[in-house]
Amino acid sequence: MVKNGGKPTSADLVRIDQIVGHLRKVRARLDELKEDYKKACEPLKGVEEQLEARIRAFLDATGQETAKTKEGTVWITLKSNASCSDPDLFMAFVEEHGLLELLDRRANTTGCLAYAKEHGELPPGVVVNSIRFLNVRKPT
Repeated sequence: MVKNGGKPTSADLVRIDQIVGHLRKVRARLDELKEDYKKACEPLKGVEEQLEARIRAFLDATGQETAKTKEGTVWITLKSNASCSDPDLFMAFVEEHGLLELLDRRANTTGCLAYAKEHGELPPGVVVNSIRFLNVRKPT
């Protein structure tokens, strides 16, 4: 607890050293557990991939997108994403043909923060959400 008019005392600093040390130990243990979990999953991941390949082959061979079995239903979904191999060419095409629906509408965070720093306010219609993270580095 910080006393002394809001200024940390030497006792507070000792406690914060202990808390930081404890946090580093907890994070190290979590990293170990994550690695153990990852290693334990590796053999099952290989089996999972083989089984999925067999099911996809079955669906393809039978011309199905969905198959209902007594053990469960399987189905194929398609996830697509678009990227620009030539952003300038793409933007010129969008502008020339008025195809704004080909664009996603979202503000560039870095650009909006830079604008706010320069102009003292965010561009109109923009809200920036920020989350603070606590970082800890081992002593050098």
